[in-house]
Amino acid sequence: MADRVVFAPTEEAARASVERDGEAFLLECRDLSRSGGIFRARKVPDEELITFLRQWQVLLRAGTPVAQAMAGAVDRKERTALARMLRAARGDIEGGRSVSEALAPFPRAFPAHFVAALSVAERTGTLPDTIGRQIDYLARMRDLRRTVTAAAAYPAILLVTLVGVSIFLLLYVIPNFAQIYSDSKAQLPAITVLFLSASAGFSAYWPWVLAVLALAVAALRLAWRTPARERLERAMLSMPKIGAILMDQILSRFSRTLSTLLRGGFPLLDSLRVALDVVGNRHTAGRLRKVADRIEGGESLAAALRSDGMLPEIAVRLVDAGEKGGNLPEMLDEIAAYSEDDLRHRIKVLTALFEPLMMLFVGLVVGILVVAIYLPIFRIAGVVG
Repeated sequence: MADRVVFAPTEEAARASVERDGEAFLLECRDLSRSGGIFRARKVPDEELITFLRQWQVLLRAGTPVAQAMAGAVDRKERTALARMLRAARGDIEGGRSVSEALAPFPRAFPAHFVAALSVAERTGTLPDTIGRQIDYLARMRDLRRTVTAAAAYPAILLVTLVGVSIFLLLYVIPNFAQIYSDSKAQLPAITVLFLSASAGFSAYWPWVLAVLALAVAALRLAWRTPARERLERAMLSMPKIGAILMDQILSRFSRTLSTLLRGGFPLLDSLRVALDVVGNRHTAGRLRKVADRIEGGESLAAALRSDGMLPEIAVRLVDAGEKGGNLPEMLDEIAAYSEDDLRHRIKVLTALFEPLMMLFVGLVVGILVVAIYLPIFRIAGVVG
């Protein structure tokens, strides 16, 4: 019996997939998300990966053998992580392994859904087409991330500026005025006393303050890897405005990935289980896993999604139309496009509302600090006059 490779989000799902067919035994389970040794530390940049895939695709279309095309798409002098991965993969391919098996240990560059599509493409002789779909997928996901990042950049810059100005005032400006107030023996307003105390405390204990903040950040990062993450994600999805933006992101990634796998010839149930890993939300992935279980029980994808009630009704209707019309991948692309357009609109509206509020908040905080510093000087000047 020939070896068989099964891609699934969990070991249990992989075993269940094999047991359903009844023709193979699962001899080894390997967690691709944790494999790859030194290559696991950092994700390969999208631009670098897209460039390689385009060159690889062109060489394959020209009739170049897979291993030679892979070598030709990478400069031998390159010392990037991707180049090292590809040199290792090329050696495995020349040693007799399939392309999907050779690339599977490097999920930071070649995620499970792409490797799964490659395994089908090798059997059907559609490797260049599958690579082309991955290029399109990566480009769309890159544009989506840029949209979200650009929207978050301005508020982040304002917050960093506010924190920097506040620290500068507390460490360098207010202490100088504190000596003036002490010499004047004047009665200070309550707000000035509050900021003087904060400045004195921060000046004396700022290393400890920074240490506590660093520990808090580390604790949050640790909590993000625990079951508490799922509860936090569920809470974020229920937040007004923010929840809708997150759902648009999830729906776009999920639909694009599922469409890519289906176009590559991967079965629906296996495609759905592989696509769970790309949604980036454990709570949503858990609910979609129950949808997969419903499909395994005989329900259609649209019926299972409608029973779950998580996705918007328009998405469920498009899935239903795609299943009935035999063009589910096209309908999934429509869902992704709709979600991305909706995401851009929501971000535009939220940014238009949020930016003035952020400016007002920063101005208010800085204004309060300035008033607290100079108000006693005006009072002292009035008494002297």
